[in-house]
Amino acid sequence: MAITNVDKFRTGARGGVKAGRKRTYFANYRVTTDSFNDGPERILAHFENTGTLPFLGDSYAYGNDGDASSLCQSIDIDKVEGSQFLHDVTVEYAPPESSPDSKQKPDNDGNITEDPIKFADEIQMGFVARNAPVTQAINLQDIGPHFYLRAAGTIGPIINTALDVLDPPLEIDEFDLLVRITRNLEKSVDADILAVEINSLNGSDHVIDRAWHGFVATVGKHKGLITSIGSSFVFENDIKYWRTTYEVRIRNDTWNPSVLNQGSNARALSGDPDGKGGVFTAGDFQDGEPRLRRILDRDGHPLSGPVNLNSDGQPLHEGDSPIDLRYQIYLTEFDWSDIPILS
Repeated sequence: MAITNVDKFRTGARGGVKAGRKRTYFANYRVTTDSFNDGPERILAHFENTGTLPFLGDSYAYGNDGDASSLCQSIDIDKVEGSQFLHDVTVEYAPPESSPDSKQKPDNDGNITEDPIKFADEIQMGFVARNAPVTQAINLQDIGPHFYLRAAGTIGPIINTALDVLDPPLEIDEFDLLVRITRNLEKSVDADILAVEINSLNGSDHVIDRAWHGFVATVGKHKGLITSIGSSFVFENDIKYWRTTYEVRIRNDTWNPSVLNQGSNARALSGDPDGKGGVFTAGDFQDGEPRLRRILDRDGHPLSGPVNLNSDGQPLHEGDSPIDLRYQIYLTEFDWSDIPILS
């Protein structure tokens, strides 16, 4: 169950201007799902978690249009009549409303000020669900015969009674902590810096501590990811400033995914088994030829699915524990103490 396509849907897209030169916009999208059971919750999560799509607080951008003063205020979703898989999404943009009590607010130490640049940070937090493949689980019954037995109540790959790993894997909902911090800055953050910070990890253990707010978030190394940065120009109390929001997602595990070491090919370097009772030698391959051999079943046919591999790239011996491989796929990382809003 997934969102398979999102297109700009120009029909019904509109805009206008109100008193005070406040511009409003309505941008339309058509969303295609692969299941009639997918509804607004899935679509909203997709819009929130996809950087190229709008979500609440984002500035207006649609095709060749753009207006940083109008922010996303609402997202409405309607199923297309007569279709099981199509949904129309309408995104409304408008300038943020000025608060009547904005003349005086506390700063980050709780002291009252009229200077918007000194106003206390605004902090929001919640949890965001995501689909994740399940590579290991606790089996609730005995699996396998005799000395290959995996007893009930043990943890391991999800397999059937033929000891074959389930492919495609099951999926589970996992939850990330979403933290949004908004601060008024005298100047906008340099665009080149923002381009590097977005989609970056925390390179060391970090604590976001706001004593006056009573908010503390402890973020272990590589457990935090900057997923959104937005900024808009504001003129308030006769002061110009940039209202800037950083959004980070924090995981219990790191953002470095763990994948099961498995495949349909075995490594074929010199000294590796050739699958025929011998070993490969340097002369068995020509230059540029992949150093792999197809894993065959006992009848000599290529396997239809992957098998677990050991640290030497060969089929795992029965009884040996599966190996998880971990990779850092987000290549940029920072010391978050160097980012003022997150320090």
